Amino acid sequence: MEYGSFKDFIESTNDEELMDLYVDFLETKDFSKLEKKLKEKGYQPGEYAMGGSVGKPLGAGGKK
Repeated sequence: MEYGSFKDFIESTNDEELMDLYVDFLETKDFSKLEKKLKEKGYQPGEYAMGGSVGKPLGAGGKK
């Protein structure tokens, strides 16, 4: 299944813990806790899109 955004993917899991970690990620820009929990729950990076261009951090490439 394809998701329009990483947020869409997180919401589709219906997992409050992942949603809380996603909110933390938005505030801190530190993906490590969310990434670790996704792996623990069996999600693989190919299952969700991080947005933007390949190899660029989330949100990179846009005008400021």
